[in-house]
Amino acid sequence: MDRGRQEYLAEFYHLLRKVGHRIKQEIAREVQEISFAELAILRYVLEHGPVSVGSLAQGFSVSKSFVTATAEGLVRRGYVEKEVDPGDRRIVRLRVTPDGERFYREIERRIAARFAEILEKLGEDLLESCVRSLRILDEALGPGTSDAERGV
Repeated sequence: MDRGRQEYLAEFYHLLRKVGHRIKQEIAREVQEISFAELAILRYVLEHGPVSVGSLAQGFSVSKSFVTATAEGLVRRGYVEKEVDPGDRRIVRLRVTPDGERFYREIERRIAARFAEILEKLGEDLLESCVRSLRILDEALGPGTSDAERGV
């Protein structure tokens, strides 16, 4: 039985949202120490070096107050430190501490181990097919959005 294109598109959209939600749930199970937003900010600051609260807010499409409040949890835990820009004291930059980097690397290791466990169920051929399909979808989407949005 040949299904219509609209039905496939609707199912694809539904499955993509469902899988995305389940991936976030799996990450949340592995990372109970901090929130998903804190993890995304920690990752972004680690990958991009000291970054201003304003540029983070813009990249994640959230308010500066949200970034500031979220970053405070990371600062309290000693994973991130704030530094005032000497050229413009209104600008506050976030920098990952050595403890923050160690913590993030451990979280990353745990998440990778969990997904290796999940993906092991697919077998080599199906995993290769899934990766190929995701690459094609990524290319079809065209140039990416900001790095911050990809990390969320």
